[in-house]
Amino acid sequence: MSDSSGKVQKVIAWKESAFREVYARYIKPVHAYIHKRVRNHHDAEDLTAQVFSQALKHMAPREPGEPEIAAWLFTSARNASANHARTRKLVAHVSIEEVGEPRQDEQDTDPGRALLDEEEMSRLIDAVSELPGEQRQAMIMRFVDGLPHAEIAHALGRTEGSARVLVHRTLETLRRNVS
Repeated sequence: MSDSSGKVQKVIAWKESAFREVYARYIKPVHAYIHKRVRNHHDAEDLTAQVFSQALKHMAPREPGEPEIAAWLFTSARNASANHARTRKLVAHVSIEEVGEPRQDEQDTDPGRALLDEEEMSRLIDAVSELPGEQRQAMIMRFVDGLPHAEIAHALGRTEGSARVLVHRTLETLRRNVS
């Protein structure tokens, strides 16, 4: 066996063992992240398989626990679920029985207050869209996707404490900008 084929065999062996470790560590959080975004179990399974298939093709020889791998996986998961949403144009079908009767507090809502709530929500959406990329991603992952700080940290390649601080400071910025 020549020297170059020995190196190739080492890379193949590393890739297989490293991929197993990465897969075992991240399959559940990546699947949960995608499932929260696409809200369909079968689509989430397909997209998760797609993310790990891409990881196998593109993963560079490094330690499987490095934060860059988690960031790559969650970025790939975010992109896959966003592409899925763009291509599917899903329409939710809800029966009248599922909607039910409005609650008493919903019937008594002041129209003026509802208008203020809409204006406030519009200002908030505008303020979030103007945030720098990482802050906007953190807000979406935390409050739209409902991810815990630990998963946000993995996705952004940060420590959990750093992700908490990022979310907190971004919230303070939004409070100042929307008030």
